[in-house]
Amino acid sequence: MVELTKKQWEAFQKLLTSPERDFLLVGGYGAGKSFLASFFVYFIAKHYPVRVLLTRTAIRDVRNTMVDYLLMHATPEERKDIEATHNGHTQTYEFPSSGARIYYLSSTDRNDQFKKILSYEFNIVWIEEANLVEQDVFEEIKKRVRVKKPVNFRKIILTTNPTGEDHWIYEYFVKQGKGEVIRFSTYDNIENLPEDYIKDLESYPESVRRIIMEGEFGIVSTSKIYRFSEKNIISKRELEELDIIEMVNSRRLYGAIDFGIKNTGVVLAYKDLYGNLIFFYERHFREMSLSQIFNELDDDLYKNFKIKTHYIKWCGDIAGSQRNLEGISAFDILRQRGIFVRAEKIDIYSSIEKVNYLLEEKRGVRYGIMVSEECKSIIRSFYEGYEIEGDKIVKLDPYQ
Repeated sequence: MVELTKKQWEAFQKLLTSPERDFLLVGGYGAGKSFLASFFVYFIAKHYPVRVLLTRTAIRDVRNTMVDYLLMHATPEERKDIEATHNGHTQTYEFPSSGARIYYLSSTDRNDQFKKILSYEFNIVWIEEANLVEQDVFEEIKKRVRVKKPVNFRKIILTTNPTGEDHWIYEYFVKQGKGEVIRFSTYDNIENLPEDYIKDLESYPESVRRIIMEGEFGIVSTSKIYRFSEKNIISKRELEELDIIEMVNSRRLYGAIDFGIKNTGVVLAYKDLYGNLIFFYERHFREMSLSQIFNELDDDLYKNFKIKTHYIKWCGDIAGSQRNLEGISAFDILRQRGIFVRAEKIDIYSSIEKVNYLLEEKRGVRYGIMVSEECKSIIRSFYEGYEIEGDKIVKLDPYQ
């Protein structure tokens, strides 16, 4: 049986009874926003024949996170029955108990997924990581929430960590006063969080804690280690002006791969004419072989940018040179695909010093390192990628 925290229960009641249609669930890290949103969707879908949309920018994350969150609340028997209804073509699940239908689709307006959204009508929409969704997309989704029969019930739920005051979410919900804002604190969910997690968040300066724990609006601008701030973030609209073909032809496209036993991360950057590195792509893979990873990468990169992995200059973790029992390393596997990875063991202190130099060195109109606003994990790594233990700097797992 699902147990909601006091704050989650209060929010659940508001979602059920408030006449407002649009809700923003905003709060600190680990505050239980997504858990509550998924439970609310599950509860309504279990009892009523509603049409529900689960969406965020990346379709793989919708299926792997939002759908999993939703099914987590079902009993083993319910889950089995629901999963048996899965239709990969329409990207739907159904609740046999009620006849509810769940659509899981991407809310990126550059792909066919978004076109599917515009062809359907819904009772309930849950937008996860809403801060990464464009306002135009949100406005189009709102138009699709218009089902009146057989259930006259409509809600749009946005879940997100705090945004800056210049973000459209702040403008819509706070400045214009539209919809209803429910703010969550990390402490609201403290009974479900480990002590060391809380202590780590509490170690940040107060100005940062107010955002990452109390859920106040604002941009985190202080890092324990790096001099990364809002000045190093580049908007999606600026990135759309990239000339990918020119980057490939001039050999200014770079990729980095972080090998792991279970988790593997890939990021892409290009070097502009001033020598600035612009990080525009990130992807995480869990429990997949290297061949599977690069097959998916090739498909994804060609679909979105019309490039292939062998167009890219690669560097990687020195761990990629380690050989398995058959004497084959990750670098060997990649070489068979025509991909050559440069790897060097760099002292962590020297690396941090070089990165900080680039973060503050302005070249032209940009700084030496710029990161797309959509590359959330890269941005997060500047604040959470390392911690200080005594007189040592310790690297953390960025995929936890």
